[in-house]
Amino acid sequence: MPPRLIDTLGGPVRAYDSSSEKPCVVCVPDGPDMPGFGFSGPSPSYEHSLNHGAQAVLGVLDSPEINKGYPRVQLLERLLGLRVAQLAPERVSSLVLSQTPSMSAMQIWAKRAIPWPLGVPVLGQIVGWLIRKRAAHVWYGAALPPTTSAKPFEDKAQDALSGEATFR
Repeated sequence: MPPRLIDTLGGPVRAYDSSSEKPCVVCVPDGPDMPGFGFSGPSPSYEHSLNHGAQAVLGVLDSPEINKGYPRVQLLERLLGLRVAQLAPERVSSLVLSQTPSMSAMQIWAKRAIPWPLGVPVLGQIVGWLIRKRAAHVWYGAALPPTTSAKPFEDKAQDALSGEATFR
């Protein structure tokens, strides 16, 4: 089944459903918190906060397109996953939290690693859009081991960013 857009309070979220009859496992992309990453566009009121991100995840989980009688899911994410579990513990059967820093450690990292204009509402989205292709290049160069060529990953990202993909 192809990916589809599901309307949530945070904006439309691109979701893929494998149509399996097995229990649901939800993989949420790492930050910046969605929507606004990949092919999901945030609504004008979306704050890119843990609360709004968690509401978007819950909106996907509650959609009739995804919720097929599985009241609880296994959630693969970090801080966003923790927030979903805090807001709706009855919906989460387990969390996989690999390399999860504390919120204060994440904020310290963000101040060091993310240029300040990206953290300013509206300005951050505009700057993010303007530098999206360069950001993909820098990201893969930093994220991959030196023995792995970043080019195939960059090419795929550049192709997506030239189409409908967003990075806001």
